[in-house]
Amino acid sequence: MPLRLGALGYALALGTAGGTAFADDAVKAVYVLSWGGMDVGELQAEMVETDGVYRAVWSGRTTGLIGTLFPFTSSGVARGRR
Repeated sequence: MPLRLGALGYALALGTAGGTAFADDAVKAVYVLSWGGMDVGELQAEMVETDGVYRAVWSGRTTGLIGTLFPFTSSGVARGRR
């Protein structure tokens, strides 16, 4: 059963598309990833837009038994103008 992060991409795309739906506001999301019924990771994302300038921040890590056996963390930032 593959892991899917499509919801994050969709949420971030919504934050950068269209009129002023997220103008001067922040959207935060936390995703718990599971595989075969076991939690294996957590992903946190935040999108902030102010005056046509956006900033997307995300971080993720493995959790549960997988996190104990294979500890992994990742993070990133994207900035731009609409």
